[in-house]
Amino acid sequence: MQKKENLNIPVVSDIIERVKDGKTEILVQTRWKPDRDSQYSGTLEISAGWIDRYENVYDALRREVKEETGLTITDIIPNKQTKLHKPNKDGAFAFQTFCCQQQIKGGNLGLDSYFCARLGVRLRLRKMRLGMCVG
Repeated sequence: MQKKENLNIPVVSDIIERVKDGKTEILVQTRWKPDRDSQYSGTLEISAGWIDRYENVYDALRREVKEETGLTITDIIPNKQTKLHKPNKDGAFAFQTFCCQQQIKGGNLGLDSYFCARLGVRLRLRKMRLGMCVG
């Protein structure tokens, strides 16, 4: 019998926010995957998705937002990253996220990297507490 891998899955998530009529709005969507995830189907979520093998985290974020919402990101906050380091024709860089969370029990194993995404509107960073955006 082949041993099942027990690894965290790298995930990118976004908090898309805009100010309209003096009020801050955050984009949420209804998760609807009843065949794959009946437990969480019908709940509200922010767009997120797996990072493909060797995919740049910023490219993954743009791709996931486009796939799940049809929107195009014009800026990512924070956008702090080092130069690409490739001593042996490989490649790696460090980057800063808005916040990070790890699933440690139940559900799908995951390590989420959160970013704020700009869609041609000014965004403000928000504090994260218990997976909810709060002022």
